[in-house]
Amino acid sequence: MATEGTALAFASHDSRGYPLAGAFDLNQALRRLVYHREHQLRSRSIAAILDLAPELPKSVANSCQIEKVLFALFTRSQKAIADAGRVNGTILIRTQLKAGNIRVSITDNGVADLFANENAADLTVCAEIVQDQAGELYGWHLRGSSFSTIFMDLPV
Repeated sequence: MATEGTALAFASHDSRGYPLAGAFDLNQALRRLVYHREHQLRSRSIAAILDLAPELPKSVANSCQIEKVLFALFTRSQKAIADAGRVNGTILIRTQLKAGNIRVSITDNGVADLFANENAADLTVCAEIVQDQAGELYGWHLRGSSFSTIFMDLPV
């Protein structure tokens, strides 16, 4: 019956219709995130560039938890650009398969110190969520550069 299939499908999704657990498409989640922020980005003269690996395998991490992390990291990048007073900001989001994991990197040209107190707390929470999903979160910032990158590795 169609009702049974619909009920079973609904039971495995949250209130927004996203899968609760199991394999999910990280590229699709990133496209959706940028799409929903498109107006805000345009109004702040921030370009969001997606460089997504084709045919990226799905991750077994919890989609709801990882989407929260992606949202927080993207918001951190937007804030770094705004705080820098940039006329034109850039956020580059990449996905790739690296050492058997899915790697997501988010690079921005804001000047926020990744390890400043206001960023450290948010990143610690994000890192704990990612670690709960058998992944790893870490950042890179070259001293004197306005670019910083957050990397997230997730299991396939």
